[in-house]
Amino acid sequence: MRRALSLTLAGLSSGCMSLMADAQAGAVASTGLEEGRYGVAAQVAGGAALSESRATEHLGPGADLRVKVTRDIQQVGIGPHVYLLASSWTTPYARIGSTLIELGSVDGDVSVGALGPHAEIGAFFDWFVISAFAEYDLRWTRQPHEGFFGLTVGVGEAMSTAPLHRD
Repeated sequence: MRRALSLTLAGLSSGCMSLMADAQAGAVASTGLEEGRYGVAAQVAGGAALSESRATEHLGPGADLRVKVTRDIQQVGIGPHVYLLASSWTTPYARIGSTLIELGSVDGDVSVGALGPHAEIGAFFDWFVISAFAEYDLRWTRQPHEGFFGLTVGVGEAMSTAPLHRD
């Protein structure tokens, strides 16, 4: 029902569109696999594109809120991303973005960072989402920069008008 309604609205818009929204949580670890640097990550992300260009059926802008909690690190960050959808049913996707601002605590001290890159690949299976990600925290306070990777699962939706325009 959700997919039918969304595709109907997209078709009535007489343009091309894609939409992607999800909430995920899972495991995260530092690339150094250090004690106190593994724990839980969560994110809420969304994006949409609408235009007359067929490129918007697969590519669009978005934003995300990311949280990372380990014994030694508690951070929240927000930033923009660009997504790429491969199709619209069982939907593989990729996201690449940057942290606009990241605030938290690292090793017991206040931490402020920004501009840290992150990348993610995954797939939507109807409403179920699974993904793997990598990110690099650029901290502007005295803590060192640090890389992380993880695996998350959650719920979401991804769709585009591509099936309506197959030649």
